[in-house]
Amino acid sequence: MPPRKPSRRLLGDRPLVPLQFAVGGLLVIGVLTRFFGLAREIVVAGFFGTSAQLDAVFLGLAIPIALCLGLGGGLSRAVVPLGAAIGQRQLGGAFRLAGGRALSVTLTISLIMAIGAPAWTMLVLIGADGVPRLTVMAAGIIGSLALGGAAFGGIAIGLANAQGRHFSASMTPVAYNLCMIGTVLLLARPLGPLSVAAGIVAAEWGQVLALAPFLRRIGRWAAPPPRAFLRKARQLFWPAVFISMAGGLTMTVDRAFAASLPERSVSALAYAERLLNFPVLLIGLALQHPLYTRLARFAASNWSRSFEDTLAIGIRTLLLAGTPAALAVGFLAAPLIGLLLERGAFSGADTALSALAMRGYAPGIVFLAMIPLLLSAALARGNPWKPVFVLLFSVGLNAVLNAILIRYLGLPGIALATSIVALLSAGLLLLLTAPRVLLSVALWRTAGVAVLMAVAGGLGLGVYTMIMPALPGMAGQALVLILGGVVLAVSIALVAGGFAGVEYVRLRSLARAIGARAHGKAGRR
Repeated sequence: MPPRKPSRRLLGDRPLVPLQFAVGGLLVIGVLTRFFGLAREIVVAGFFGTSAQLDAVFLGLAIPIALCLGLGGGLSRAVVPLGAAIGQRQLGGAFRLAGGRALSVTLTISLIMAIGAPAWTMLVLIGADGVPRLTVMAAGIIGSLALGGAAFGGIAIGLANAQGRHFSASMTPVAYNLCMIGTVLLLARPLGPLSVAAGIVAAEWGQVLALAPFLRRIGRWAAPPPRAFLRKARQLFWPAVFISMAGGLTMTVDRAFAASLPERSVSALAYAERLLNFPVLLIGLALQHPLYTRLARFAASNWSRSFEDTLAIGIRTLLLAGTPAALAVGFLAAPLIGLLLERGAFSGADTALSALAMRGYAPGIVFLAMIPLLLSAALARGNPWKPVFVLLFSVGLNAVLNAILIRYLGLPGIALATSIVALLSAGLLLLLTAPRVLLSVALWRTAGVAVLMAVAGGLGLGVYTMIMPALPGMAGQALVLILGGVVLAVSIALVAGGFAGVEYVRLRSLARAIGARAHGKAGRR
């Protein structure tokens, strides 16, 4: 019996935006979002550079940020497959029901965290030397006030994505960054680095402003959602929270290990992490949001082949798009950081230290961009606990590798451990979620092309960085980056052109063989 065609109710009250337009539009918005993200880092770096006080702020914010990622991302992920299965007129009731309960819970958690800050901040200070403990505690207390905004925004983003409103949802990072930039500019002088913590709070609550038109529209209806809505939300919520929080836990572990290194290491690692988000989020989120909605609906209607084909498209695209980004970040980290951040309090020594961490993160860019899509695919298929076990393993393995590699490589060892764990986690998630995709010939052919691109681009940029001297000033750094981009593009174009030529010859030979076989059969008749 063929699978039943999804009903209009399952697909929502409006058709999905075509995938190519959704991805293209989200890439444009993603570039805008990352521009404001870079502006945020430029403002923070210009005011504070890297220092012991900023190290303390980043350490104090580590656990609150992990919880914000868990609550906001978990609620968003849990709501997407549920919101995709209810009518548009029930969205208002679903938002009021889920939003009210989430706010009451998160505000209680914020109060508990603020009171217990002297105890839990000690977790990130194990092995730390010379870090101002009072600043860590103050940053933790301020950061805990952001949890309610993260939860409220997560529900709104999830419902918007469930109804195909990807562009509305993707504008929330723009509002997030603008709120943080404005807060730091206003409070940098009276609060110093603690203004970064205040900016996180303002950003988490302010991101909901981008979804105000969507919330106002669904607020016209208050039809109650199906009774099963809340029960299913609870079933998906806790695994989705941990899935979303795993990256924050890894970041917390990394910063705790960096605190045992010389002063400014935590700040340098934090700048590298945030700059790494530019390629990872730009490539990954542009695919994740539209694909997650489609994966959830294909899974709900038992369209297994469509589900796997859609996931394979995403994985293959990330392999081809992420490889050039990884090469550029790995070989051109120093001029890139210098051009973006080296002004005000951010010095050349800060650039060199942050570039060391960026080079360690570079090999994992492809897999870090791939993991959110694989996690969304697992949730869409109703397998929330499998990725939880994979991520538990990855957090533990990351801590073990940090302890080993930090002895030999120092700060780059922490970043390299994250890249290794990302590779293993992506492979395990794909094996558990869609093993037929992992074993498909098309995926491995794409992986082979990505490897050839990495080899050719690595050789080209390796020779370029040995020959090209470091040039002073912003104009010199921009010239180094532009010429490096040309070298990378030419190297990859040679590989792509060669691969296209081989494919053309193969297809011509196949067509001739088919034609000869058909001609032979016709002759025998």
